Amino acid sequence: MATGGGMGARPTKDGLNATQFPSTIRGVPAEIVESTSPLVIHRRALAPDSDGAGKWRGGLGMIVEFGVETDDDWLFTASFERARIPCQGLFGGGPGAPGRVETASGRSLDSKAQHWMRPDDRVVLHTPGGGGYGLGCVYQRGPVWWVAYWWRGAKRRESSRSAKKKDAVALLKRRIQDIGKGRFIDPRAEEKVMMSDFFDGVVTDYMNNKAYIGEQATRTTETKVVAMAEARR
Repeated sequence: MATGGGMGARPTKDGLNATQFPSTIRGVPAEIVESTSPLVIHRRALAPDSDGAGKWRGGLGMIVEFGVETDDDWLFTASFERARIPCQGLFGGGPGAPGRVETASGRSLDSKAQHWMRPDDRVVLHTPGGGGYGLGCVYQRGPVWWVAYWWRGAKRRESSRSAKKKDAVALLKRRIQDIGKGRFIDPRAEEKVMMSDFFDGVVTDYMNNKAYIGEQATRTTETKVVAMAEARR
């Protein structure tokens, strides 16, 4: 069963998600796998935050959970790369998340070994994410622009608190300059979040996503948040 990780970022584009490089083979549809083998695919999804940060982000890895239709123990042969050393970024881009192999119950499995599994066991594969390219990038979530960059081996995401892309670009430029001069201060350590800002953020998030969660849920949450805010006055 082919299980591609994220492709590394390119000089002018993000990396492709869940794509084997350089063959560009994508995953075989679950229906084909299940119709030609005793495997049952219970879940297959892109792995959140597995991409390497950068001006252009690496591709996302994927999560695949599968089992076997059998009444007997079965042998699982794992042969997966990048489970210990993640895919590295280029020109300041951050590494992608490493891959891992485990059971649905959380038991870790060696990524290059054979494992005897019980009939009801499920294997969960986390394929690695691709490395990023460049020092950072800007992106939009709802009306607000955000920045992502790499600092001290960790991915940082920060809101520009603005609906204008140019403000996010300016913020990213300042952060990269500060990092390069060794004077960067983590904004999370210097900023205090007021409860009023927190409530506003929750309401804004639900308003931006009302198409997905329904207007009634939005109104209910908004009413609760307003009540909490009033109680604090």
